[in-house]
Amino acid sequence: MSANRPIATAVPRRPRTLPAPPVAPVLAVAVPAAGLLAYALVGAEREARAAALAQAEYLAASAANRIEDELRDARGALDGVARRPRVRALDARACDPLLEHLVSAHPGYATMTLRDLGGRALCSSRPDPVGAESARFPWFEQAVAAGRPGTSDAWRHPRTGRWVSVTYHPLTDDAGQVAGVLGLSIDLRTLQEELFGRLRPHALVSVLDRRGVFLMRSIEPDAWIGRALPPDQASRAGGRRSGETFETTGVDGVTRFYAVASIPSAGWKVYAALPAEHVLAPQRARLARTAGLGIAVFLVALALAYGIGSAIARPIGRLARAAAGALEENGRPLEVAEGSAEIEAVASELGRLAAERERQRGERAALVAHYERLLKSARDIYLLVDGEGRIADFNDAALEAYGGGPEGLRGRPLIEIRAPECRGTYESDWRKAEAAGGGLFDTVHLRGDGSRFPVEVSTSTLVIDGAVYRQAFIRDITARKAAEDTLRRQNAELDRFNRAAVGRELDMIELKRRINALSRELGREPPYPLGFLEADDDGRPGAP
Repeated sequence: MSANRPIATAVPRRPRTLPAPPVAPVLAVAVPAAGLLAYALVGAEREARAAALAQAEYLAASAANRIEDELRDARGALDGVARRPRVRALDARACDPLLEHLVSAHPGYATMTLRDLGGRALCSSRPDPVGAESARFPWFEQAVAAGRPGTSDAWRHPRTGRWVSVTYHPLTDDAGQVAGVLGLSIDLRTLQEELFGRLRPHALVSVLDRRGVFLMRSIEPDAWIGRALPPDQASRAGGRRSGETFETTGVDGVTRFYAVASIPSAGWKVYAALPAEHVLAPQRARLARTAGLGIAVFLVALALAYGIGSAIARPIGRLARAAAGALEENGRPLEVAEGSAEIEAVASELGRLAAERERQRGERAALVAHYERLLKSARDIYLLVDGEGRIADFNDAALEAYGGGPEGLRGRPLIEIRAPECRGTYESDWRKAEAAGGGLFDTVHLRGDGSRFPVEVSTSTLVIDGAVYRQAFIRDITARKAAEDTLRRQNAELDRFNRAAVGRELDMIELKRRINALSRELGREPPYPLGFLEADDDGRPGAP
């Protein structure tokens, strides 16, 4: 008995509680998985924001180009009318049907009016204002002060109550002084419907003048056209550069993704925007679903861990009690139930989450590809030029125009597509892209077959991954140039006709003068009254 006593005293005390379930392994798996999931979802939202900003940038550039085209057409129409001799002479008889025809041919044109330096209407496409009292409108004062063609900011017409912008063309006398102004009123509401009537309901395009006044707005236009931004917002808007993108809350309280494009000829700016809720709602819905599923998976795993841990802890506890009371069981072996438990992996769920992530990536890739297709299928030529002046990217219209295939066009120096006679202005033209608001210039390019065609180039800078690029939207203006040449030829032909008619009239007057002189020599009364032409140098009528 004494020999057994040390053994009895060395037996450990029976544990009062079971070991804690192994929750730590569950957390060790769940926390990294949650981190990876969160990273994937944040990346998905970041990509959705980038795609929305790219779409807004495309909408802004496209809208700015269309408005610039409208203003250029208006200036071309005014220039053609201003070349007429009777118009330049401020002859009220010049109010021929041409003015009415030009206005009626374009739904956005409201009125074309010729005014003298006092503001009095000499002729108009609308007959009622002709001969009306002097009216010195804001655009008229601006035109007289500038002395060159331009476009006014928004103002409300006193008769119609409509918001308009006036494209004007000052007329000068022989001394180069402004003698009158030809103005073409553009109805902003009508022009907006023509340009932006087919936009998606959630897309917003706004046009602001130099004062921060709304010229156009695709959403609720009647409530916003002619309305000015608050001074602080107008100041921020004035500092935005063409090509800039940002996220902010607009004047209507809606948070959107914005892009800016400039209209250099008028000093206006275009803001295109997509609502953040529309862009991010699908991503956030997926986040909510995935988070809920992740929590459910975590709870299931925790329950499994608790069950498995308990199944493991119970036999361990029995072994401890068996070790403590082995001598008290009269030498009989204590039966300890073997604990067996498998921790089921959640690999299937992780695989499903990975598949969901790949599906989201596919959706984002499809969205980006959609916008790339829009750009590549555009009728206008698009070029992306690197810092060394080489073509880095292009659309299908560029391939069709310049030829050479994708590999022949990519990396080609941009100056090579210019006609040789226009390469001297290459550097000065492209420096316009670095100015605030971008640049706009005309030049001549070479097709793949070596033929020349005139183009209009709209440029701006773009920063991609820290590198500065220049992007250009290029429009073939062959048709416009042909129309301008036709108009110039018609004007020249009209001038020649007028000179011929005047020459014939002078010949008839000289013949009548000779007949009158012969009649006097014969002692007869001259048959033709030409006293209005026969005057002394002091202005008094001469002797018959």
